[in-house]
Amino acid sequence: MTKYFNEDTMRVLQIGKFHFEDVRGGVERVVYDLCRGMRGSEVRSDILCAGVSKRFTVSRAGGYVVYKAACYGKKFSTAIAPQMIPILRRIQRNYDIIHLHHPDPLSTLALFLSGYNGVVITHWHSDIVRQKLLLKFFMPLQKWLIKRSHTIVCTSKNYAEASEHLRYCPSKIKIIPIGIEPKEQLSEDQVRGLKLKYGDRKIIFALGRLVSYKGFEYLIESARCLPPDKLILIAGEGVLEGALSRMILAMNLQDKVKMLGALTNDEVVRHLNFCHVFCLPSVEKNEAFGVVLLEAMSLGKPLITSRVEGSGIHWVNREGVSGFHVPVRDPLAMAQAIEGLFADPVRYEKLSEGSKERFEEIFTLPKMVDGVLRLYKEALINL
Repeated sequence: MTKYFNEDTMRVLQIGKFHFEDVRGGVERVVYDLCRGMRGSEVRSDILCAGVSKRFTVSRAGGYVVYKAACYGKKFSTAIAPQMIPILRRIQRNYDIIHLHHPDPLSTLALFLSGYNGVVITHWHSDIVRQKLLLKFFMPLQKWLIKRSHTIVCTSKNYAEASEHLRYCPSKIKIIPIGIEPKEQLSEDQVRGLKLKYGDRKIIFALGRLVSYKGFEYLIESARCLPPDKLILIAGEGVLEGALSRMILAMNLQDKVKMLGALTNDEVVRHLNFCHVFCLPSVEKNEAFGVVLLEAMSLGKPLITSRVEGSGIHWVNREGVSGFHVPVRDPLAMAQAIEGLFADPVRYEKLSEGSKERFEEIFTLPKMVDGVLRLYKEALINL
């Protein structure tokens, strides 16, 4: 196998489910941004993940290597890509640190069978919440991973303290919030098309996969309590797309709620610029952080989020600073929060400014990358 490394660089292998160019999820984005953000530093960070085809590929893009194992679909939100196991066994000796992104049972199994003796850092993005049967069988391996890890990175203190799986290893926990590059600020001319389409209505924008834990049905139902000058736009695709569309028709909310389907990155940026409020109505702690909130915050959009017990969402969105929290599964409270934002223009402007300032203070990409780089150095120094 070709060796791409400079022997003077610290070598790190990021292991995750998929690559961001194939699956645009929050965890995939963190892995992708870490690798890009470390270019030019003393760290070389590569990626091992499942591909989206039935063949193994190796590519060098953006200054790092991406190994994609052949994949035969998904089961219980886990890639069926057993080839990750022999690939990791072959390449593991090239790396000083393996940075594993949890939850992903296959990655953990591959590490367990790899024979790797170096430093392991686990990025604990979320507990396994919905796949109870999978967790039952995976639990011994998860306990091994926690014990094997030099450090466990959590994206918020809230989630670290709420996780029943991490309560026994507080000395291993390191809090490093997710950081992103800010979205581009567009001019009025660049969003003129949306202005012509939607007029002067106040836009509440939501974005995400259309799956049960996102809670979009409660945002849709909240429209029943909103006046005609408010319009909810929901972007994304997923298994609930048909059910949510039928719900809108059944409630006769076609004039108050629009399903936009999947948007390109440019379309997302235009909608984020054009909207007045960003809403994340998630109902379960699968939504551990809410990376999409950071995109809205970077443009100074006030937020309305559900207060999900044990999640980091309500830490990202600080009450009264960047927006409001509402109880989960409460359409009336959501509608009242939306109306409350627009009832007081002074407060709206204060929350808009607070949202952008909070992003710049905590959630930028350089802050996340710097935090992880320091962690890598500390881990190797303390060996």
